[in-house]
Amino acid sequence: MAQPTQAPESSAVVAPLKVAIVGAGPGGLTLAAILHTPGVSCVVYELEPTHASRVQGSMLDIHKHSGQLALSKAGLLDEFKKHMMVDATEFYLRDSDKAEVHMYHTEEGKEDPERPEIDRAVLRRILLGALSPETVKWGKKVVDVELVAPMLGSETEPGNSESSVSKFKLLFADGTTSSSEGPFDVLVGADGTWSRVRRSDNLYLNPIPPPYSGITCLWSSISNVDTRFPHISKYVGNGSCLTVNAETTKCMMAQKNGDGSIKTFTYIPADEDWKDTIGVDWSNSEGRMKAVLDEVAEKVVPEWNPVAKELLTQCDEEDFAIRPLYQFPPGHRWEKKVPG
Repeated sequence: MAQPTQAPESSAVVAPLKVAIVGAGPGGLTLAAILHTPGVSCVVYELEPTHASRVQGSMLDIHKHSGQLALSKAGLLDEFKKHMMVDATEFYLRDSDKAEVHMYHTEEGKEDPERPEIDRAVLRRILLGALSPETVKWGKKVVDVELVAPMLGSETEPGNSESSVSKFKLLFADGTTSSSEGPFDVLVGADGTWSRVRRSDNLYLNPIPPPYSGITCLWSSISNVDTRFPHISKYVGNGSCLTVNAETTKCMMAQKNGDGSIKTFTYIPADEDWKDTIGVDWSNSEGRMKAVLDEVAEKVVPEWNPVAKELLTQCDEEDFAIRPLYQFPPGHRWEKKVPG
């Protein structure tokens, strides 16, 4: 009886998949940690000079059926649970004039909470701890992406003598490129709304910048709030407090963080040039920020309750910022020129 013949093995070398991730935020680092588990070659490029170069924002709620699943795939769920803050799930919904509580929620006391909170800085430390030190390249601001012709002698699928898929090379603001780590088979733009990846003419047809949303955010932070302003601490609670004004659609989200600070985001409908047209002299605010913010509060939220105003006016001298918000409309899609 004739014996089955074995197909000859291909002599071509199959190159390992290389992945570049732009952005070392929670999304980018979580993906890198997941890819690190099966040993996929991955490099993360981040414009910040170090992991501790700026405040990482407020808390994140990590839901059981989304964020916790991702951390589980990265083998980090147990580490996350050591640092999660269940008491920070406390939530107050207050009206802006009388500060009355219209909704209250907490998961404190639950052994397996649905959406426990964690400080962003702590989450970043956990994710970075799962990666090799050389995985993240700090101080690398992407300015554009170039397509690289396929390399001869390698293949992406057995049976092909040559890959027909272009690869990616990143160009950085400091004049360097990713040539020493790449070229890359897959490029992930995890660099937020102003993504340089998604605005590359080489990758997308008619890339556009995100339009202004019509909302401006006033960001403020108060340190050591339990000691300095116990009445503000009580107003916010252990987690988050949303103060709303239904008539004006203005709202204020305050969150207590693990470092004892409260970070507040005041959202107001405004023109994009609001800062220049509100009639406040910002040029001489050094050393007198409290007086400037008192003026801002009277212009922006004059009828709000006194404690809500203090979330804005009592912020630390250097911890105030005005951030016009930009976003793509719901359903927006980018038309790609190339796969990957």
